[in-house]
Amino acid sequence: MDTVQVSAVKAAIQFCEDGNTIRKLNLRRAQKEIGIAEPDFQDTIRQILCLIRDCLKHKLTNDYYSELRIVSFDAWSKNPDNRYDVCMQNIINGLDDVCELWLNGYSYPRICADIDYFDELYPSTYFQDIDLTSEQLDRLCQALIEKKYIASSTRSEDFRWLFQGGVKPEGWERVRWIKKSAPKGDDPYQLNKKALLDLFKLLKNDDKYTPNKNLLRSLFAKEDGSPLVFSAGNYQNLSTRGCCYNELEEIVKNLKSSM
Repeated sequence: MDTVQVSAVKAAIQFCEDGNTIRKLNLRRAQKEIGIAEPDFQDTIRQILCLIRDCLKHKLTNDYYSELRIVSFDAWSKNPDNRYDVCMQNIINGLDDVCELWLNGYSYPRICADIDYFDELYPSTYFQDIDLTSEQLDRLCQALIEKKYIASSTRSEDFRWLFQGGVKPEGWERVRWIKKSAPKGDDPYQLNKKALLDLFKLLKNDDKYTPNKNLLRSLFAKEDGSPLVFSAGNYQNLSTRGCCYNELEEIVKNLKSSM
């Protein structure tokens, strides 16, 4: 890992340790010292914060299942008193072992709050409010391919970027949504956009969650690679469940039950 990347890791750790009043100032100072463009800087820092979150989620999960608990996993994960140390050398490949970079006594709720605050400072252009680990996103991608919701050519790194951001993978392409609706009368098969909206409701665990149509357009494509466009009509009757809802619900349940 080069000097610029090490400096970015240090900046991310400092962001976690600082109070809100000086975070933005310190981020700007770090950006100047590191000497990289603002979009790349934001993507790099957020990617590191997400790695910290994934690490804490893993530690918290292992801790919860290490013995019988009288509280639910959801309550356990929201308890700020469950604190863990994070060694950056263990979660970032190539980080020099002689460089002591630790985050001590940190909680999962705290890193989630830190990422939320970072997103307030630097609004992003991906689904940053879906809380899934890299492993879960890889499994979700594979399940959607197997059930023919997204193209078989979808790369896992492209799919993960939709939810984690960071530096875009080289050759990144929109994820191609290929799920079809049943034909109606003389109308041929059309893309089932309702299923995509239902998927996000399930991932967010919120029946009222509605992803921004411009964001969907920028991240998803039709089979031919052209942007997947949502009209106002696609957002009507959002309270009703589409024909694919039950199958998607099972995919998401299996995903979250294996945490």
